[in-house]
Amino acid sequence: MATTDVEPVFLDTNVLVYANVAESPFHPRALSAIETRYDSGIELWTSRQVLREFLATLTRPQSFASSTGRHRNRARALFRTTIPNRRR
Repeated sequence: MATTDVEPVFLDTNVLVYANVAESPFHPRALSAIETRYDSGIELWTSRQVLREFLATLTRPQSFASSTGRHRNRARALFRTTIPNRRR
């Protein structure tokens, strides 16, 4: 049975990461995809697992090495939480 209601969209880790990392070649496309759906009133869903993966990816020292601190600060602001600084 067809429905006229728009289905919610699940945001996976990679989409959230690409939308938040300006250096990514996928940044404009991911950010636009999220903004377009949000602006049109489509429900955006994610899961606790995706949020854990997102935070781990943005705060991992070996990822985005030149801008790890900036991504850590952005993750803190997005989730208003304390993310420990990991120093080796």
